[in-house]
Amino acid sequence: MQTEIQPVTFFRKSATVLKIMGVNVRQPGPGGSALVLCILQSASGEHLHNEAFTLAGSDYDQWGSDDSYLLTKALEALGLTAA
Repeated sequence: MQTEIQPVTFFRKSATVLKIMGVNVRQPGPGGSALVLCILQSASGEHLHNEAFTLAGSDYDQWGSDDSYLLTKALEALGLTAA
């Protein structure tokens, strides 16, 4: 899953796409947690930067299987803005 973002510069190149590459559930069930693995890409698909964040507690509970919620939390956790 992915979303377009406001440009962020890495190595003199602009990343305009946030892509979630995987979710590693570390503690399943209510109040659990997951490590979310992301990459930032250029418009042409060039991989510019890796990021990861932990989704835990009530945020994890609200995620369920709603991928749009996961993208919203990724933008928030990484300090990015959707395009």
